[in-house]
Amino acid sequence: MNESPLYLSILGYVAVLVTLSLLYAAFFWIARLHALWMRSRRPKAVAASETTGDTMAAIATAVALYLAEQHDEEAGILTIQRKPRFYSPWSSKFQGFTPNPTRRR
Repeated sequence: MNESPLYLSILGYVAVLVTLSLLYAAFFWIARLHALWMRSRRPKAVAASETTGDTMAAIATAVALYLAEQHDEEAGILTIQRKPRFYSPWSSKFQGFTPNPTRRR
């Protein structure tokens, strides 16, 4: 086999393009099969004569009330209270240093 850099570069590009093409085809067919499977599982449509205006109004009201509950309005006022600073080991500098080792003689 020819071990030239040009040969290896072309071989690498071809390998990447083939792999990407196979991944594209796999995802394309998986998506198509999923769409077919979901279409077969879709519930049958209800005839328009079975649903009345009262039913539709009740459903619309329920959805509107549900969506209104999700977004509660806040005051928009931010209050920052200062707290007294107590000793905190996270801010002490002397604990970050390694103690000097003791030399045994």
